Amino acid sequence: MLYVIFALWKIPFCLNTNNLFMDIVVKVDKDLEDLGEDVDYTQDAHLALNISIFQLVIYLFRFLSIWTSLSRLNVPMPLERLFQVIYSDALADIATAHYCFFLKVVRGRYERINKVLDEIKNHKSWEYKLFSRINTGANVHKAIGLQDKYVCEKIKACAKMYGMLYKVTDATNVMFGAILVATISVSLNDIIIYMFYFMEATAAGLFHDVEKYIVFVIYVTWQIVYGIVIIYLLVYVSERAVYTAKNTSFIVHEILDSDFSPPIKVEAMQLSIQVLHQKPVFTAKGLYELNYALLHQLSRSISTYLIILLQFVTDAKQTAALEYLNTRD
Repeated sequence: MLYVIFALWKIPFCLNTNNLFMDIVVKVDKDLEDLGEDVDYTQDAHLALNISIFQLVIYLFRFLSIWTSLSRLNVPMPLERLFQVIYSDALADIATAHYCFFLKVVRGRYERINKVLDEIKNHKSWEYKLFSRINTGANVHKAIGLQDKYVCEKIKACAKMYGMLYKVTDATNVMFGAILVATISVSLNDIIIYMFYFMEATAAGLFHDVEKYIVFVIYVTWQIVYGIVIIYLLVYVSERAVYTAKNTSFIVHEILDSDFSPPIKVEAMQLSIQVLHQKPVFTAKGLYELNYALLHQLSRSISTYLIILLQFVTDAKQTAALEYLNTRD
């Protein structure tokens, strides 16, 4: 319930930061169009639509599966509990979906910047195609000079857009940082608790009642898998965005290693220094980075807490057994 209140409280703040995010993205798109790169917004629109449909399908399928399972047992339907669980998980799903969409938009702009730089690296940009036709006779030096001038301006434009996207990274961390901490914490807590429930119920012999055990497994599996998928998606989209941004430095280094003119190499060197200092990092409110190392840390935390919980239960059972023996004596 606290998670629900916290998520609703963060909505106005996220809307304000969202305006800043979209302003920067629009400026980047305008600069890309000035470089001759067509920005197709239909892909972003289709992605947003697909995410919304997928959320609705998951929400309804989960609700119906739990409802059907409980109905088969002919037990009282805890509607308020069912609604609370599914609604809070739906909020986690919405926060994750918005975060994934934002990072997909950012990654798409990094990819377009890399495309412009890659065309320069492979001599496939329009400057090389245009000036190669007039690169004859007395116009050789003039054509080469104009060609280098336009290529340098392109690299400068890419550096400007890269800097703006780096600001988007900071805005994304501010906008989603707190809600990501809550989402990952709640998901981790659900994974640990329901894995513990599963182990205890299995050890207690619940599987002897097959029908109840199947219903129990369905509910527990939903909770565990849901939490795992939420955390993995957050880490995966963050890693993909960072990986795409790192490709910019690889392309720039290849330009530096190629036989380009000194002015182009100077601009490429400046962009390389900028990329070196503006490494995008996606974090959950600065507490931890969203990368694959986080998955390893969380898996160790799950194992540790499960062992602690099982140890408490074992000690409690041993204490109860000793007290029973003492009372008999």
